[in-house]
Amino acid sequence: MSTRSTGPATTTEQTVNRVAFAFEKTGRARFLGHRDVMRHFQRAARRGGVPVAYSQGFNPHPRMTFASPLPLGASGFRELGAFDLSAPMDPGELPKRLNPHFPDGLRVLESWEVPAGRGTFGSRIESHWRVRVQPVERAVLDAEKLRQAVEELLRSDMLEVSRREGETRNVRELLLDAALVQAQDEGGREAVLEMVLLQMGDLSAKPQDVVAALQKWARPLEIVSLERLAIVTENCNLCEVPRPRQGLERTAGGCSESGERR
Repeated sequence: MSTRSTGPATTTEQTVNRVAFAFEKTGRARFLGHRDVMRHFQRAARRGGVPVAYSQGFNPHPRMTFASPLPLGASGFRELGAFDLSAPMDPGELPKRLNPHFPDGLRVLESWEVPAGRGTFGSRIESHWRVRVQPVERAVLDAEKLRQAVEELLRSDMLEVSRREGETRNVRELLLDAALVQAQDEGGREAVLEMVLLQMGDLSAKPQDVVAALQKWARPLEIVSLERLAIVTENCNLCEVPRPRQGLERTAGGCSESGERR
């Protein structure tokens, strides 16, 4: 099964069209791994009569793709995926065909046809995150110092991450924006950060990278919860959400096949 696609499908039965969709993964469904999510979509498509195209060969599999799989335990309020179809179907029917067959917390919000010859997502993917954090060892949060740490990181030209043993990369260009949007809870121990991170091909930055980098200027933090509010891709470039400093909001809307806000 494929997790990403940037162009038309190959080595499949004849594809009539491609339908992209926005979906949410919340509640108990956030503990589903990516392969489990794919299996639920495959099962729901079969039960809902969605004419999904299959690859050829000895082990054919459904042609479906997802823009950027969520980490286990993270909620997603506007994830993106797509099906290749082997027979005509009204793209708007996809939610009502799939949703009755999903477990709680998994739901398609809307769907639209991908114009012929146009890549599904493209190679540039923005993820808009809300991250709840607390100081390690449950210490009292210094909100002002954390706010200053975020500002220092944005002024810095370094965001080093280690992906493999002995290999460190600077991915600062992939941190597009960040802000402290909630200073603390009633107990003075938690804060909420919002950030916009970029994925370009195989190169990506994670919320964990940003949280780890902040300890250069503030007390070390641990992540309490992760929520991805939206994904914005270069082939759906009018599906914009505000930057964190302007109050990043969850959006229920998405794109039509022309890329216009519904």
